[in-house]
Amino acid sequence: DLERLDIKLYVRGQHGYWASLRIEPDSISLIKEAQKEDNEIWTIVENLDKQVEFRID
Repeated sequence: DLERLDIKLYVRGQHGYWASLRIEPDSISLIKEAQKEDNEIWTIVENLDKQVEFRID
C-alpha cells in the first residue's frame, strides 16, 4: 500500500526498524472533507451552470 501511495520510508543505521507508523490527512484533505457537508457550498456549485440574466444599458 505504501508503494501504491508513493510513500518512502527511510531508517537510519543498518539495524533500524519502525515501531509504529502514523499517517494523518493533510490540511487540504481535511478542508475538502469538511466541505462535503457544507450545504451553502453545494447550493453555489449547483447554481454555477444556471444562466444568469445580464444586460448593458
